Amino acid sequence: MNTVKIGDTFEAKSKNIIKKIIDNHELSINPAHCTVKEKVKYYSIKRKGKITFDLSIEVKHPNADKPFLVCIIECKSLSKPVPVDDIEEFESKVDGVQEFQTKKIVIAKNGFQSGAFNTAKTQGITLINVNEDEYDIILYKPDNKSNKENSYIEIEEEIENLIKSALLPNKIEGLKRLSAKDINKVATSFLDEIDKNITTRFLKTPLNKIIEYLRKEKSLQIIDSNNLVDDNGIEQLGYYDIKNKTIFISPIVRNTIRFPFVLAHEIGHYILHSKLKTNQFTYDNFKDSEFNLFVQKNTLLNDKNWIEWQANCFAASLLMPKNTVRTRLISIQLAKGIRNQGKIYLDHQITNKIDHREIIDELASFFEVSKISVEYRLESLGIIEHPPISAEDEDRKEFLRSLSIFNNKF
Repeated sequence: MNTVKIGDTFEAKSKNIIKKIIDNHELSINPAHCTVKEKVKYYSIKRKGKITFDLSIEVKHPNADKPFLVCIIECKSLSKPVPVDDIEEFESKVDGVQEFQTKKIVIAKNGFQSGAFNTAKTQGITLINVNEDEYDIILYKPDNKSNKENSYIEIEEEIENLIKSALLPNKIEGLKRLSAKDINKVATSFLDEIDKNITTRFLKTPLNKIIEYLRKEKSLQIIDSNNLVDDNGIEQLGYYDIKNKTIFISPIVRNTIRFPFVLAHEIGHYILHSKLKTNQFTYDNFKDSEFNLFVQKNTLLNDKNWIEWQANCFAASLLMPKNTVRTRLISIQLAKGIRNQGKIYLDHQITNKIDHREIIDELASFFEVSKISVEYRLESLGIIEHPPISAEDEDRKEFLRSLSIFNNKF
């Protein structure tokens, strides 16, 4: 049997299993409101075109014009456990579909690698393992020791929360539509409150000093917390508790290159969003905005997108102040003998590519952040200049797509 036929056979089997799950009310959704579709196409803002998915469950009230929830399903008929790369690729594809509230599900016939479990846990992807005609719904559980009954309960709770999320307001009272320039000013003023030398002498942002300042002057607690989850039961790397004025940080990112940005992001929520008139559930369900590298801007469809974009923008401005970035860049370029300082011209010339890579490395080392964070910061400041992208420039397109995959991971 060829691989195409094997895949089609497994998809048909997966469709029957999904129908069984729905008919048994194991998703806490009225079967009469569910439609299972094969080879369905949904528009992706990332790819500016439609993407074909193996299966989907469209949940729509009979009187509604369109679904309020779409469960997009990937069927993996591999002869080995599903690797992490497949999970990340699926995550990226589904995230481009923003017309509906989406839920991601992967069905496999030979299980999942440990890295795939961990990624699914972080990204909120439900995994279903199929063996003959039996199946096991696995929800963020790498050890796979939970029984089906508990899995069904958790699936029901998650779907309930997804329905609530679909009804979240598009407008959040008190949210200001601050520009990147405005947020940069807020971050600079905050740093000046702590120590004006940070911005005037172009120093590295002292996180320990900031933490101590927030504790003493603002009564804001920053503590580590194991099993950090939001109201939906999804594990978080960082979490701002509005009511208790506390930032929780997962030990997973402590002493890693991701820690500064996670902490700065939550500080951004504290400084920019503490006065918003909203509840914790609404706050927890704010969805990250998508940065589209093809058009060099974030996709901001509603206030939920705006609030996360603002926190990301504040984090970048706090850790990499605009003037400090430019000063350090010019210093590096002078040391390397680069004639035109203050800009990075990135084309296909080997010399320019090498200079670009080395500059990113040095800036990441100075600011103690990830290279992808530096890349985004330079892009947002308009420091990296690209030649026009032609239809044949596949290398550059693939570079942009690769960066897009890491959009919410820095």
